[in-house]
Amino acid sequence: MTEATFSHLTDTSRLRSFHLKDEVLDAIAEHANVAQFVSFDPGLKQRRCRLFGKKRNYRFPSPLEAVSQLLECSPERKVNVRTFGLGDLRSSDFITGLTRSDEVVNALVQFSTRGLYTIVNESVDVKDGGVSGVSFGNIVEFCPGETPRCVEYADIASFPRQQGLELLKRVYGFKPKLDYAPHMRIEFSIHPAKRGFARDHTIIWEIDEAEPQKLPNRIRWPNSFSRHLGDKLFGLVLADVLGFAVPSTLALPRRLPPFKFGRPTGASSGVVWMRTCPATKAPGKFATVRGWADPFAIMQADDRTGELISSIIVQDEVEAQYSGAFLSSESGYPLIEGILGTGESLMLGTEGPDNLPKNITRDVQTLYDSVNPVVGPVRVEWVHDGRCTWIVQLQQESSSGTEDIIVPAEQESTQYVEFNVGDGLPKLRELIDSLAGKGKGVILKGHVGLTSHLADVLREARIPSKRVRIQQGESQMRMDFPA
Repeated sequence: MTEATFSHLTDTSRLRSFHLKDEVLDAIAEHANVAQFVSFDPGLKQRRCRLFGKKRNYRFPSPLEAVSQLLECSPERKVNVRTFGLGDLRSSDFITGLTRSDEVVNALVQFSTRGLYTIVNESVDVKDGGVSGVSFGNIVEFCPGETPRCVEYADIASFPRQQGLELLKRVYGFKPKLDYAPHMRIEFSIHPAKRGFARDHTIIWEIDEAEPQKLPNRIRWPNSFSRHLGDKLFGLVLADVLGFAVPSTLALPRRLPPFKFGRPTGASSGVVWMRTCPATKAPGKFATVRGWADPFAIMQADDRTGELISSIIVQDEVEAQYSGAFLSSESGYPLIEGILGTGESLMLGTEGPDNLPKNITRDVQTLYDSVNPVVGPVRVEWVHDGRCTWIVQLQQESSSGTEDIIVPAEQESTQYVEFNVGDGLPKLRELIDSLAGKGKGVILKGHVGLTSHLADVLREARIPSKRVRIQQGESQMRMDFPA
């Protein structure tokens, strides 16, 4: 639906001419998809009807027959009953999840005795993997597993409107039908399977007019939708939407159908990388596998309950000349680190950063200069194939440290515990847990990057921390640390 085809509802006088909620729904249904419904006046005379396969406002012989047909047409075989009155476009009394025709008719009779108008609509499963939310002005906001009213209380995902719609298109394979004028506030839901009287993926629930506003539209995560996909997958889809180079990726989420995004890398190896995507960032905790393996076995091995890992991705390999990461800092300049070849040893802290060639540093700096203004403080894992800088992970993060300081200490008297980077991430996580509430800090002892997962987990835990670097062949270290 285009803005032009919906012009009859963008006119203020036209909207105000509708006094009853079912009239508004019926008008919306002329050019958009609404949940299937049938409505009645206080005398239980049928008023409006929108059912799949039936002509507009088809007349049933009785309320019982209307309700029975609606239940039959509803995928969940459930309906809701809501009430409304003259001059009230919003519902008041609301009964959900009715499955028997006689229950529904009994509810209609009870409301009828109170002089109320009623709408019976199909119950749409909000936990089918789709999202609900609101589009208004220059933004679109939504979350999974909730009704459109989630924008009033839930941990919503909020986007500049066009970027949000493009992201949903990447994930669901279709662009939501939300082409409305900026002054229209649209409550909607979108679904992996087609729903509603018009059998479409987008359902419109409410349309209101409001004064056009310029609303804040900075992208922020984690949020409910990033957890729905997995933090890593969300960041990569966003990077693709923003036009950055992301390797061709097959996403296998737990809660919605598989989808593809990204662009071919041109690598001749034919090798893929399997990367687990936890709901929230967990640096280096879960498996990354080079080469094909059973994705379900990988997830099961790391997450037996299915509560930690939201998805797994299968990503085309980039023929890496150099790999690494960059991280925003308080100075305004990125911290750029990398090594020759693939970067997993740098990320895991088993190898420290090298001096990068000037052309590689220049290309990575150019990528940072493009990403940072759009996303804000950012941590990006990158791979350079000699032609292009590819993003293989994107997160919102910044470092408050400088030089060898990872997380500054608030107290000069902070005591530090040494940790040998060769002991690995699991041991560091154990140390962090043991220090909880003790006010102590951690010194990373070894040649390790500030963009490594070792430094990452210290930033996540907000543990005062620093590094002291030992170059290869050194047997002594200078223990002279500023607090």
